[in-house]
Amino acid sequence: MSYQQICPSRVYAPQPPITPYPIEASHKVCQTFSPQITYIQPQQRHEYLPIQNVANNQICFPRQITVVTIPRPLRGIELENNEKQIVRVISQYTECQILSAEIWREFLKGAYIVLEGIGPYNELRSLPKTSEGTSSHQSHGPQYRISLKNFRECLFSKKAIKTAFRDLNGRQIYKQVTWIQLENYSTRLEELIPHILDYVKFVLTGRNQGPFGSSQFTEHNPLQLGVCPNRDYI
Repeated sequence: MSYQQICPSRVYAPQPPITPYPIEASHKVCQTFSPQITYIQPQQRHEYLPIQNVANNQICFPRQITVVTIPRPLRGIELENNEKQIVRVISQYTECQILSAEIWREFLKGAYIVLEGIGPYNELRSLPKTSEGTSSHQSHGPQYRISLKNFRECLFSKKAIKTAFRDLNGRQIYKQVTWIQLENYSTRLEELIPHILDYVKFVLTGRNQGPFGSSQFTEHNPLQLGVCPNRDYI
């Protein structure tokens, strides 16, 4: 099955031909999240940070999903590298779902986002300046924090959640997911008081407090983003 068959909503360039999915590591596939064209360029195998801008409002990454259209709510913000990587990870692991501007706005406002599998967790924790942290959120693994210029504080971890299925012995089947959330303040001493005040606002309003507002999507009402079929996300 080709990548084009998996994601039929995309419009692809007639030349050069699309490499069957998964894309070979020696190539770089650039694509946008609006119905435009996809094309292949040679690229080194192990580069990680964005290597070029191929068009307005795009970032190019040497991974399977290598061009991410900058979401409209983020345009005009000078994103630092870690922030670009967070945008890439969220986009990459929801690659068949066109994320609306409203979803990105909720992300900026502190929405508790759930991504399928632990692939996003493993990629995010490899980013520079990531450190272990703690929070009241349920996790089945270490929690991590990244302090950022515009996104302020990014908190993420992994956990197992119930599915609608049971095995042949009637036991509940679980799946692993990654959760990610932006916070307005960290738990560092110099930001502890405003962090506590944000928590009080959360208790009073039932809304997460993020760097660009508040969101109704909390741990108990998460914003769950699906994945492309046949995606190796574990």
